[in-house]
Amino acid sequence: MKKLLVVSLLALCSSTAEAQVPSIDGVWQVTVQDTATNNNLLCPLETNVLSVSISVTGSAATLTLLDGSGAVLSGTVVGSQLLIPVPPLPEDGGFTSNTGTGPMGEVVLTITGTTMAGTSTWMWCSGAPCPGAIGDCGGTSIWTAALQFAELCNGDGGVSPGCTDCPCTNNAPTGTVGGCLNSAGTSARLLASGDPSASLTAGITTDLRFGLEGAPPNAFCILNSGSAVAPQGLANPCFGLNSGAQALAFDGLRCAVQGTRRHGGRSADGLGRVGVTNNPWGGEGGPPVGIAQAGAGFVAGQTRYFQVINRDDALLSCMRGLNTSQAVRVIFTL
Repeated sequence: MKKLLVVSLLALCSSTAEAQVPSIDGVWQVTVQDTATNNNLLCPLETNVLSVSISVTGSAATLTLLDGSGAVLSGTVVGSQLLIPVPPLPEDGGFTSNTGTGPMGEVVLTITGTTMAGTSTWMWCSGAPCPGAIGDCGGTSIWTAALQFAELCNGDGGVSPGCTDCPCTNNAPTGTVGGCLNSAGTSARLLASGDPSASLTAGITTDLRFGLEGAPPNAFCILNSGSAVAPQGLANPCFGLNSGAQALAFDGLRCAVQGTRRHGGRSADGLGRVGVTNNPWGGEGGPPVGIAQAGAGFVAGQTRYFQVINRDDALLSCMRGLNTSQAVRVIFTL
């Protein structure tokens, strides 16, 4: 019996943390392959989809994992490891547990660049006591993760001194994933999810989807994309850091550059969100053919960097009337 568990990790980690944690900004796709060591017909074949968010404080992060039943898990990033304590969860009338190699039995994923990996042991019980009932089974879990949507060009002062500060001392707090501070005192963050396939059938709403949070209330927002991240000038001391560049027109940073395209406008709701109480870009918000195939279309293997430009109060912040989110990297698939 093999069981496949797919987990989406939304990670907010600073690449400049004191423990020099590898940057894991973005959305991770985690696959857990469970192989039974005492196979029997009562062992279930299960697939669970969970969403995970990580917020960073210094060199540690707090992880919140929500499954379909609303159960909440927690975890931390310590050094180059992500520790996930996984308590028993109800599944198909039984109980499951994952026990890892951490000091408190946490599942330990070691972060290496844009991948994570680890192992744990699991148990499925048909009833109480667990283990001990007829039909109980267990085995080994192999956890692997790959970075799917990387987040770059944050408005928190950059990845090194001067690379790149916001234009009018409106840097967001260090470690923030999102744009420079706006007139509402918040940082607009572009959120990516869904399937980045460039060949999905028209009308499918599980395609690439973008939402937004932290924009000024009711602000008009335009989704843009480019083939690179500023700065691109070889003479710029920040070249190659994907830290963005100041622009005379923006209270925020220009991130997405070269071959830029617009993907439509949305108005934020009263809480500065797009895609919660109103339509996102992509997904159920259209276009019907999906972001990947709209206009000239994108192809498998192509990389695009998405960023939102939003209206802002021209009498506040830098008094330019426009601000920006961070950038999100998307690599389109077949």
